[in-house]
Amino acid sequence: PEVYLRRATVKQVENRSPEEKSNVCKGYGYGYQFHMNPEEGAFRGDGKYGQYCLVYPKEDVVVTIMSFTENTDMLEELIWKEIIPAIITENICS
Repeated sequence: PEVYLRRATVKQVENRSPEEKSNVCKGYGYGYQFHMNPEEGAFRGDGKYGQYCLVYPKEDVVVTIMSFTENTDMLEELIWKEIIPAIITENICS
């Protein structure tokens, strides 16, 4: 239902841990099975070994990444420092 999706894709609980090292995309909250992205209104589903479904409703963009890596910190750094800024600021998908 629409009301569930609205609730699922907004921060329901805090997930920033004092022990967690600084990460470009983690610790922005958790909805119902969705992690919140650093960008306002954006959220994602994370899978094992670097599988992501990133949703940017304001930009009307969905980014799907299928990978097989144990180094997800490196992959997340690439996503949030290279790919997402290009999509949001340059609007290359429209």
